Amino acid sequence: QSMRQDINTKLQNGMPAYAECGGLMYLCNSLTWQGERREMVGIIDGDAMMCARPQGRGYTVLKTTRDYPWELSDSNSPDGSFSAHEFHFARIDNLSSKTNFAFKVERGHGIDGCNDGIVAGNLLAGFCHQRHTAQNHWASSFINFVRSIN
Repeated sequence: QSMRQDINTKLQNGMPAYAECGGLMYLCNSLTWQGERREMVGIIDGDAMMCARPQGRGYTVLKTTRDYPWELSDSNSPDGSFSAHEFHFARIDNLSSKTNFAFKVERGHGIDGCNDGIVAGNLLAGFCHQRHTAQNHWASSFINFVRSIN
């Protein structure tokens, strides 16, 4: 409990963070699995729900939105799209209609079938696993983002 509270406090105070899949679920309000609900960090206003079948699996294509928090490098895809992959048995329920998403899903499922990459303060958290490729320099973009706010 103290670790979850510490993470919540640091993220609320502007600590930059990036989370994929299990990290996204951990940052939600709660996680329910086999009928048992457990409290999570609570920085993402939604509830993770484990399902019997995959909710998203395979290769995805994501395109950055205006809410994407990191500066894109010149070597990123000109239209902001890139490939990634997902494999998750979870979904996120009870998301606010005011949730900001960093990505539109052009192929795949992501968080809600249309979007992935929840942006909350300096946090970016999604189901899709990004790869560092010629079209997606996300790691260096994230490092530059961290440097710019410190």
